[in-house]
Amino acid sequence: MSSTTNIKGMENRTVQILLLEDEPFMADHVIGSLREVMPEAEVVHTRTYNEALALALGTQFDCLILDRNVIGGDGLGLVSALREKEAVSYTHLTLPTKRIV
Repeated sequence: MSSTTNIKGMENRTVQILLLEDEPFMADHVIGSLREVMPEAEVVHTRTYNEALALALGTQFDCLILDRNVIGGDGLGLVSALREKEAVSYTHLTLPTKRIV
């Protein structure tokens, strides 16, 4: 599966994903998993709320993967901040029910 051919309207551009995760092990796991299913995607990783907010306001990401509790804030707060600034057009939230290690 190619990250540039299966999403309607995005056939000729690279999918951009913002990952907000402060634990290196989890970030590596998520990035590795994304690269397996979407090898052409551009994954931008940050560890802090403030950096994620600045990146999300300055770049039109196709997908945001946000940790719940990070340095300076949390993923849900980031979603709220982006919605207030109309920086995201729609939001789908998925929260884990148990920790996967």
